[in-house]
Amino acid sequence: MLQSISASKLKRDLLKVLDSIEQGDAFAVVRKGKIVSVIIDYETFEAMREAYEIIQNKELLKKFLDES
Repeated sequence: MLQSISASKLKRDLLKVLDSIEQGDAFAVVRKGKIVSVIIDYETFEAMREAYEIIQNKELLKKFLDES
């Protein structure tokens, strides 16, 4: 679940937030009322990066779809 956190609260509670991220939570960092960043766990990031690479590469996408 994506939770919002202000940049100042993130700075103050960084270790607690990191513990929460390790448990699967994600955070939208808000500064001056706008989301400026999203923090997710590394495993989720890698899965998203891999999916993005497949989508961007037509050959990989075709291979992936053929295997499905």
